[in-house]
This record gives sequence, structure tokens and C-alpha cells, in this order.
Amino acid sequence: MDIPPQTLDFFPTCRSLWASRDEGEEEASIQRIIHTRILQFFTPLQVTKLGLRLGQGYNKCGSQVELDWVQNFKVFAFLEDEWRLVLEQQNIPEPNGVVWLDFPPITTSALSVQVRKSGVDRWWPSWNVAMNGIAILAEPSGIPRPLPTRNLLIVEKEDAEIRAENLPDGVRMELFGSEVRYKTRFYEIGFLLQKAALIYFSLDEEGK
Repeated sequence: MDIPPQTLDFFPTCRSLWASRDEGEEEASIQRIIHTRILQFFTPLQVTKLGLRLGQGYNKCGSQVELDWVQNFKVFAFLEDEWRLVLEQQNIPEPNGVVWLDFPPITTSALSVQVRKSGVDRWWPSWNVAMNGIAILAEPSGIPRPLPTRNLLIVEKEDAEIRAENLPDGVRMELFGSEVRYKTRFYEIGFLLQKAALIYFSLDEEGK
């Protein structure tokens, strides 16, 4: 999905899901797999338009690049702590360029675009067309929130020894140079103290 440069603080994903036959989908299977494109925004956005365009379809035999497009879709917005249907359309013809559709006036922190049918693969739309056959036009609303950050802390040997006193029952800890190793009856796992790295794993199915 395309987002204006000033609103690049978003987290996009694509998910597969089982869908039941809906109204207007009488030719579809009772149950089928469709794909949904999800955008989660750190800053609430005022969404104005949804764009549909030709995108890469499912790669078939011979590695031929197949172009496909979204033909049936439903758009859900996260509003007042729940997902609400805000836009849907069926039987969209093959687009020439980008076909822009107006959104209702909403401000949201997340969108889910369900691709329920595509022009080529019909009722089983591919992951690819959900990934690159959709565009969103939106503007930031309000003051952007600080982006979340993840900090990795260096754990010294003395700190690890102190933390060993607070382990749950059945878990032991041992230090081997720059490695800290946690042991239970059935498995052992070791990490380096100076960086986030898994260095050792052992499994004992019999617990001996």
C-alpha cells in the first residue's frame, strides 16, 4: 500500500484467512482462503481514498508473471475499539492505471482490506495481489505519537547471578564464561551475555 511520505510510521502485514460464502458470492466455495492486507498506524490517519491497480498474481507453471487485480473487497476500520465495515464493492473491471474510490470520512489507527475475489484467480485471490494491488491515500490526524523503540541491554556476570535468585521452581541457572545457561528437567538453553544471541539448546525427552 502506498502511504504519503510524512505518514510512514505504520506497520503493514498480510494474512491468510478462511472465509465463508458471502452475499453475492454464490459461485464461490462454501469455505475458501482469501487474503487481507492490514495496516496499523502509530499516528491516527484520516483516510480519504482507496486505490486499486494491476498487481502481481499467483506464479503459475513456467514462472510466468501473471498480472491480477482486486475485483471484490471489503474494508474494515478499527473504530471505537472494534472493527467496522466502512467500504465494500464487487465486480470491479480490470483497472487502467489506478482506480481511486472515495472513503467515508473516518479517522482510524488501523485498516483491514479483505480481497475476496480477483480478476484472474477469482474466488481464491493470491497473497501477491493483496500485497501490491492496493493503495491507500491518507493524511495524519493530530500529533504523531513517538515511535516505539526496543533497547538491548548488556547483562554483566554479576547481574546474571543476582537474577538467578528469582528463577521459578524447577529452573536452574549456570554461568559458563560469557554464556548463561538455564536448565530444567527436560531442556537446557544458553545465551551470550554480551549480545542477544542463542548459543546452546538441548532437549531430553526422558527428563533424565
